[in-house]
Order: sequence, then C-alpha cells, then structure tokens
Amino acid sequence: MGKELNVHCMTFDSDGFGFINHRYRIEIEDIPQIPDELFISSEKHFGKPIHLKSEEHFAEKILSDDNGLVYPQSHWLWFFADQHWDVYPNLMGINTFWKLGNLRIDTWSSILDAYVNNETPALKTYFAITKHDLVRSWLNRVAKKLTWIKTIYLGII
Repeated sequence: MGKELNVHCMTFDSDGFGFINHRYRIEIEDIPQIPDELFISSEKHFGKPIHLKSEEHFAEKILSDDNGLVYPQSHWLWFFADQHWDVYPNLMGINTFWKLGNLRIDTWSSILDAYVNNETPALKTYFAITKHDLVRSWLNRVAKKLTWIKTIYLGII
C-alpha cells in the first residue's frame, strides 16, 4: 500500500482471555522457525534486544532472587471503572477479587478506604504472599513456553 508495515514479536499475557490462547504460545523449539527480520524489527520497536526465555528459566530466576512480597515498592496509582461503575485498583486488572466498590452505590471515601485497608480478597493476598510462594504454587517450573519479561508471571517485580 506504499507505506512501511511494522511487525514485531511479543509474547502475549496469560491473563484474562490470554488463558484461552495459552496453548498457542511459542516454545523453545519454535525459535529457529522465527525469521531474523522479526527479531530485528522487534528490537527496533522496543529499543532493546529481545531475549526470549522459558517459564522454567524465570521460575528459577525468581526463586534465586530475594523472597520479598509481590507488591511493588512504588507504582503509579489509578483506578479502573467498568461499564457497571465497579471500581478496581490498577494493580492487575478488572476481576471480582479486586473490586473495591461501586461508584453508584458506595462513596468515593469508602472505595479509597477499601484500597488503603486492603479489604478485597486479592489485595489481602497481594500484600501477604511472597514471590517464592507464588512461583511454587502457580508457575510451571518445567514449562518451555517463552516470554521476554518476567513481569508476565508476577505482575510488577
């Protein structure tokens, strides 16, 4: 069409509908089938080299790191509101376990209090579970599925 088409590779997240497509994620043995041009374009797009690693690699890396909480030490705070006026923190996504309240029913003050006091099941867990506990409980430590960032597995580390 007379214009440059930018294509880059990025493994998708296994969050929400991503779980449905998990079986399609590339694995270690797929790397030779990926054209070099795709890696070159991806590196240009992201401004850094793309080094795909397996879940197994990141599990071992995370287990060898410190055993701090999953919760990020600092992050930008904002809230999501869905079409039903339900409010969620920006920590993971829109899910019942994260729901802080409803703008039509609850006061803004009570919604903020729910966040500050970790009143949702997800927030209670988020501030109590360690990285090692999470990896041992949920990550497939022998999986060959690839990604290029470990935050896919632990939110923000």
